[in-house]
Amino acid sequence: VCMAASESPALPSSSSSGSALPSSEAEAEAAETHWLLTSECVAVLERVHAVLHACAKAVGEPEGTRAQPLRAGVEDEDGVRFAAATSGCSLEAMSLQLKLAKWNRGAPFRAVLSPVARLPLPPLVVMRNKLAQSLTVLAAPRPSLQT
Repeated sequence: VCMAASESPALPSSSSSGSALPSSEAEAEAAETHWLLTSECVAVLERVHAVLHACAKAVGEPEGTRAQPLRAGVEDEDGVRFAAATSGCSLEAMSLQLKLAKWNRGAPFRAVLSPVARLPLPPLVVMRNKLAQSLTVLAAPRPSLQT
């Protein structure tokens, strides 16, 4: 069956004229919605919960317990050495070393975060709080969809 470009197939519309879906279509739509809410949505929410829980565990380390240092750069290749250690949502220790051949006779320049200094990292604090809120919402009991 060919249709001219000006013709379009008749689609059911939910216009304000008050036309409702036939009961068989309404029943099929209700059954499909029920299936979607009771099976697919539950599985998706469980996957989201698992991902959020893993993220919360990664940033939820208590303050005062030092993590493994993060390292970047290799001195032989680019003359930069960097190491930092975080604890919870704070920067606990940091060291930066630069080695420039034509500066300071090739001696490295080194900057170190004071051992008594702790720098809070606000983006990590916000992320930790939002993750906790999300996990609280997902842990709330869901209404039963059984009819």
